[in-house]
Amino acid sequence: TIQRIIVMLVETKRIPVKEVIFIGLLPEFVKKIIYKCKGYNIGKGVKIGFGSVIISRHVTIKEYSEIGLFSAIIADSVEIGRFSKIGGFTYINCVKLILGDDSKIREQVYVGGTLNPDSELIIGDRCSIGQSSYINPARRILIGDDTAIGGSGFIFTHGSWQSILDGYPVIYEPVTIESNVYIAWRVFIHPGITIGENSTIAADSSVTISVPPNSLASGSPLRIALSGSNKWPRTLSSYTKIKIIEDINDHFSDYLNHHGFRVVLERTDKCDVLNLIQRKNSIFFYKIEPDEVTLIENNTYLFLKDTLYNTIKNQNIMILNIGKHMRTGSNELGEEYVRYLSRYGIRFSRI
Repeated sequence: TIQRIIVMLVETKRIPVKEVIFIGLLPEFVKKIIYKCKGYNIGKGVKIGFGSVIISRHVTIKEYSEIGLFSAIIADSVEIGRFSKIGGFTYINCVKLILGDDSKIREQVYVGGTLNPDSELIIGDRCSIGQSSYINPARRILIGDDTAIGGSGFIFTHGSWQSILDGYPVIYEPVTIESNVYIAWRVFIHPGITIGENSTIAADSSVTISVPPNSLASGSPLRIALSGSNKWPRTLSSYTKIKIIEDINDHFSDYLNHHGFRVVLERTDKCDVLNLIQRKNSIFFYKIEPDEVTLIENNTYLFLKDTLYNTIKNQNIMILNIGKHMRTGSNELGEEYVRYLSRYGIRFSRI
């Protein structure tokens, strides 16, 4: 797959060969100096992989974001949020690229094609574009927060080949995918489509019609199976949510033990406590809202309801709030826990 992409880009002269040779192959710290001299705003902890280049007039890359090996970003304007990642061997060519915080464009993603003044790819926070996807931004593509596109997906905003003067159809229309949408693998999204928030599109679907919010849809051509806030997604009780997190904690404990960490899980009616013995780190999951919490350094605290302790002074104390989908602070065990929770679609925005 990588070889096919490289051959195609070279043959169509889309790879910026000069920039790759004279800038992309340089050591990262030299590359950053060159880019800063060009006026690029590059934040703390940013990583730009070997062979990768950015060609743009206006660039902002915020803290701790990463660009993988041999990737090319070509746009008039580029804005990449905090803690975001663009995978290796990815090619992006559009007029404007916006990638929100904690979002990922995976490996071997191709973004390009016929370009117009509104050829924009705007991706929100905590999103994911799966590997080997093909995105054609002939018109604007807008993807809301907490939305994922599965691997080998296709998003097209134009369709044309045969002459419009001979009566054949030609379409150029934007695509909008709203917040908290999951589009599974190998889905083709046609021009002019809007997919409403909180919707799910099954694998191997061809999205030929717009999808209302809170819908489950599948098929080729697409058919809507369920739609409505009371039908999709299902509503869970607090008791069910607690049991789900208890089950996740069991699996996370097994996961850490499997990787050589000694973990002890203590369970009571009020709280689950995962103790990492060697490093004296713990995760506390409060099932009912505690009257008072003593926050201890290097520990992580998970709250089911909307209370958020956001005035902590020690950044090694990590607070996760499911009710508000918010997080603050950081520590090693907590970050691993957050990554594990994301397997179940549980994500948090950063304070």
